[in-house]
Amino acid sequence: MRELLFELAAMTRKSLEATGKKRPDSAGTWAKLKYDRQIVAIAKVHQATTIYSDDEDIEKVAAESDIPVIGLADIPVPDAKLQRELFLKSDET
Repeated sequence: MRELLFELAAMTRKSLEATGKKRPDSAGTWAKLKYDRQIVAIAKVHQATTIYSDDEDIEKVAAESDIPVIGLADIPVPDAKLQRELFLKSDET
């Protein structure tokens, strides 16, 4: 928990140093920005290498932390045969 709070504080400080404001000019509300920062901070603390989201604000916040964001439409669809085999295996258990 302490690491998460540290990351959130670091994100806010970075924004203050860069823009002079806790919240850079963005379309979202302050509450949404805090929520987006929490998502990115959790990902960072847990050493996530990618965030999957279609939210442009998440992408902006994640970019500041060098975490790539992949849109849901960009996720490759697995081969149908492999999916079928997966479901057949789960029926056996």
